[in-house]
Amino acid sequence: MEYKLRIEADGGVAVRTVNGELSADAVLAARHELITHPDYRPGMNELWDLSEATLSNLSATELSNLINRIQTDSDAYSGHYKVAVVVPQDFGYGVARQFQALSDEAVSFALVPFRRADEAWEWLRPGRIER
Repeated sequence: MEYKLRIEADGGVAVRTVNGELSADAVLAARHELITHPDYRPGMNELWDLSEATLSNLSATELSNLINRIQTDSDAYSGHYKVAVVVPQDFGYGVARQFQALSDEAVSFALVPFRRADEAWEWLRPGRIER
């Protein structure tokens, strides 16, 4: 998995644009990179753009294991925050919905998959127009 991390100028949203095969280890490494970034602030919302990513190797077991690993590092993240996942492809969207269902009560963030980026931005920042 290759990705680019960008933190919005006002510090409100961390944006990751992902290419290639998504794996649990890569997700955890990307989370760690965020919390060590100098512009990171606790409670910062996140947008994962998976429009160019492949999620075919993420089984239900791997998703459950990922949630367990996220729970163990949750002390590094404070507060409740939002994670929007942009996944226009049917299969990837289904995997993201499965992750949402599995993680609903297990993690400190609210994760919602979207098929379009504009819908994700509206959920993250209601009333603001994003590029």
